[in-house]
Amino acid sequence: MIGFFPKALKEYARLALLEYKDKNGIGNQRLRDMIMQPEDDALVPFEKSKAPKTRDTRLTLDDIKKWLSAKSIHQIGDTKFTFINRFLQTLRISGELAEYDLRFCEERRNYHRQALCDVLSNAYEQEAAITALDGAHQHYLISAQTEGTAAKFPTCVIIAHGYAGGVTPLTLLFSEVPAQREGGHLTDSFFDDLTANRFPLVYRGYLILTTRLHFQDGPGRHMINARAVFSLDDVQSLGDGWIPHARVLADTNVMIDKNNDGDIMRYSIKIDTTDFPEETSIKLKKTEARYPKGSAADEAERSMTAEIQPENEHLKTIADKFSGGYQ
Repeated sequence: MIGFFPKALKEYARLALLEYKDKNGIGNQRLRDMIMQPEDDALVPFEKSKAPKTRDTRLTLDDIKKWLSAKSIHQIGDTKFTFINRFLQTLRISGELAEYDLRFCEERRNYHRQALCDVLSNAYEQEAAITALDGAHQHYLISAQTEGTAAKFPTCVIIAHGYAGGVTPLTLLFSEVPAQREGGHLTDSFFDDLTANRFPLVYRGYLILTTRLHFQDGPGRHMINARAVFSLDDVQSLGDGWIPHARVLADTNVMIDKNNDGDIMRYSIKIDTTDFPEETSIKLKKTEARYPKGSAADEAERSMTAEIQPENEHLKTIADKFSGGYQ
């Protein structure tokens, strides 16, 4: 069966191909022939000599003209789009859509940020809390347990792609590499192992600062409630229509320590991992909370706390590999 292609993907392809046509000065017929070249070539042995060129009818010039028309009100069907999607992937691999991809992802990221902030944030009266991390560029946080813990994936690398309006895209990379520390800091050998091994579990999504827990302008510890929404990367088949843990909405809080000058000295994210696969965390022992109740993440059966890490070449290499997806 032909898989379902979302309307958003088809619209992305339509706009990308319109730009590709203009940039390369080609018409609809040429574009159609480029898309269907493998199918057209397969018909060559069956052509009669001196007969007009035979073209595969599963995607025609009329299909392309109607779909790319400025007056078009319908997206092209799934069967026809399979050929277009294949061609689009070749353009992406070759780098011919790199500039368009960057612009499109930036526009989509800004739209998602604003929509999520509008839906989930109820702290407009506490704007200082919501914007506390605005302007922070891409950075990395790590939650890592030592060898011997019950979690199959004791380490999680969080790539925060930058805050704006209290929202940051997040990529969560779970690894089987346990923590290796000296003097309380993760060692170079840990990062070597982390880079050399694969990440079997990848989640992508957003973190949205939502409301004040403990926040004040000035020095001291500030805790801000947040929500995080994630989707499991690389879901190939829905099977019976449902995959456990494929979508997660997690209660979260963000902790910031500031000095007297207002500089952030410490920064961590705590995520309720109860709805994540059990391999990612261990069941927590209930202890008396240090702070008054206010964040559901503090009451979770499972959670992980990731601390900000200085940037290094290993983390940059990992980010370059994994940052091109859901943003």
